[in-house]
Amino acid sequence: MAFSTRSLVMFIYAVTETLKNFFQVDASQRMSNRAVAVLRGDAGVTGTVWFSQVG
Repeated sequence: MAFSTRSLVMFIYAVTETLKNFFQVDASQRMSNRAVAVLRGDAGVTGTVWFSQVG
């Protein structure tokens, strides 16, 4: 298998950090916390689906 559990964890961590950094920049524009939560949730679901397909 090309992807180990460790690489998966690092992948999800990188996506999460990227989203956090992106939304911290936009925080001054008062983006709603709900939108941030929804988008972060989508990223988590995408990672889970990706893992289930690879696994």
